[in-house]
Amino acid sequence: MGWKGALRSTGSTMRRLAREAEREAIRREKEDKLEESRAIVEKFENYIEHILSIHKEVSQKPINWQALLEKKAPSEPQRLTSHEDKAKQKYDSFSPNIFYKLFKREERVRQKLEEKVAKGKKQDEKEYCSAKATYQKDYAEWEFVVNLAERVLKKDASAYLEGLRKFNPFTSMEELLGTQLELSVDTDAQIIVNIDVHCDEVIPKEKYSLRQSGILLVKKMPKGEFNELYQDFVCSCLLRVASEVFAVVPSEEIIVNAVDDMLNTKTGHMEKQTILSVRFVKETIARMNLKSIDPSDSMDNFLSNMKFKKTSGFSAVEPLAF
Repeated sequence: MGWKGALRSTGSTMRRLAREAEREAIRREKEDKLEESRAIVEKFENYIEHILSIHKEVSQKPINWQALLEKKAPSEPQRLTSHEDKAKQKYDSFSPNIFYKLFKREERVRQKLEEKVAKGKKQDEKEYCSAKATYQKDYAEWEFVVNLAERVLKKDASAYLEGLRKFNPFTSMEELLGTQLELSVDTDAQIIVNIDVHCDEVIPKEKYSLRQSGILLVKKMPKGEFNELYQDFVCSCLLRVASEVFAVVPSEEIIVNAVDDMLNTKTGHMEKQTILSVRFVKETIARMNLKSIDPSDSMDNFLSNMKFKKTSGFSAVEPLAF
């Protein structure tokens, strides 16, 4: 083969390699897009699962107020001299030999040992002051908790509120979902919780799925599906709130109301209105397997006030009362 033939052969090989590289780039681009689409759908599905599982994630362990009442006070720290004693021991055991005297180092060594004794004394004082500060803080906390436990066990309404504020079991709900809670306790220590569920900020308005071909499909969330998600989310939140409250205070029943922005047909304005009101019973929730229930169906276990249609969603209702 002459040089022209070799050149043509080389050009043909280069074009073939370029086509193969282009096909490989297209294949990788498709795979990357498919992987990205799968990640978006997975994230969407995980989010939906999360907002429907709020009731499964109770953070507060039951509080034993009687045990807190009987808890012993922290022990006051003792003033110790361990660092000073150790330095003194070295000072007292120092026995200069002939070389120390010969090179006149005895005085300098003794001075350094004396400095270490003073330094040890300061270290002992520093550690004592730190332990004292910790003790005072722990003692104040112990005194507060014991006093609170005594009042809670006497069904003091203000103590119930203090206990809920102290342990604040709703933090994760407020941070993750933007929900806001308002607590009130009457003179009989009966608790009512209003929870602003912010449906528009929580329930997605779009639905993500994959076509059989792997292409990402984004479409408007169907009205019926949106409303069902909304209902389950609200019921899940109320169950969670009730479980958290029962873990903190010794109430046997509480009322939890879900509040959201709704059109007031009398005024024509969007207003905060109650969309679900439930009177929860501690004993009933304790018997339920929260990990397996349907949040909406579970409301049948309690006295509740709810008007809901799959086609139109929630309607405003009157909150329950004790």
